[in-house]
Amino acid sequence: DIRENKQEITNTADLPGMKPDQIDLKISGNNLTISGEKGRAILPQGTLIWIFSSIFSLPAAVDQEKLSASYQQGVVTVTLPKSAPTNQPRKSIPIKSG
Repeated sequence: DIRENKQEITNTADLPGMKPDQIDLKISGNNLTISGEKGRAILPQGTLIWIFSSIFSLPAAVDQEKLSASYQQGVVTVTLPKSAPTNQPRKSIPIKSG
């Protein structure tokens, strides 16, 4: 879910059963990527790994130095303050839990 106001863009994603250290957040240009790995199972045919990845196109340029993310009760919330459009490199976003 992406919400936008004059100051920022907020993305919330329901990730039940996930832990913050299983989730990877990256921003590249106007794209936010949420990905991760949830568990492994050993089967007779080999190891089964549950991997997911979603890319969200952001409606405006964001300030990569002021990004933040939090995780609470199965929901990760990424706050992306808006900025003037620039060429910014790819950046990982750390997640705070609690």
